[in-house]
Amino acid sequence: MFVYVYPPDKRKRDLDNILKVMQDAICDGLRIDDSYIVMVCAIRCQIVSGGMVEIIFTECNADEWIEEHGGCQTDRLMKFGFLTQDR
Repeated sequence: MFVYVYPPDKRKRDLDNILKVMQDAICDGLRIDDSYIVMVCAIRCQIVSGGMVEIIFTECNADEWIEEHGGCQTDRLMKFGFLTQDR
């Protein structure tokens, strides 16, 4: 489970406080036991107006995933409409 956290402002936030709530809520919604999650990777990203959390569940080698997809990327924000070319 990869969690990309885009905070709404510069206030301090603990990533671990976000993880448990997100994991429990999503697993409950998908009706899966959260014990199936064997790895959680939380990445603090750049500030986005209104804030955003992107969660990706994947069945793959974690090292390969991180190498291919990396951390926070501008194109990820553009994908969700939080950034445009002129910002």
